[in-house]
Amino acid sequence: MESQRFLSTGKRRPLRGEAVQRKPPWDDSFITEWLRLPPLLGGADLRGALYVSREHAPLITPEDRLSAEAADLLEGLLEHPEMAGSIKDRLVALPRPEISVIMDRLLGRARQEQEWGTPAILEACMAVAAADAPQGQRLSGFLKERPATQIKASIVPKIADAYSTPNWTRIPDETGQ
Repeated sequence: MESQRFLSTGKRRPLRGEAVQRKPPWDDSFITEWLRLPPLLGGADLRGALYVSREHAPLITPEDRLSAEAADLLEGLLEHPEMAGSIKDRLVALPRPEISVIMDRLLGRARQEQEWGTPAILEACMAVAAADAPQGQRLSGFLKERPATQIKASIVPKIADAYSTPNWTRIPDETGQ
């Protein structure tokens, strides 16, 4: 494996005093010092030790370009989705690209739900939908894609009020209705 070769070469050579040429971002002095620390990990399979599931630590890449405020809101929405109603004003103040990234992450978490009555993540998604019209359209489409066996009657009153707000858009069914 490429990672094992990197760790093997990267740890043995610095210990012997040999120079190791690495490409960015691995050419940092921190990486060099870290590779010198025991134990040698080149022969170890670290996948199990390093695995962090998306529900515990959602990946936010540099491409997402979230401001500190947006990252804070995303973290709050993922950790305490039931409290989403209290931050609607802060969501409205965010630029549309950041709101879109937040909705991406929320819908990623929502896909893990197997029953759609009133899961807590729905509250967070609805708050983002209320803050930005295109996100309301995305949420409507997402809910329409849920298998009928997952939809429970308790979702109806939950989304009925939100459905009448301007940011939610009716998605026509197969008949165009």
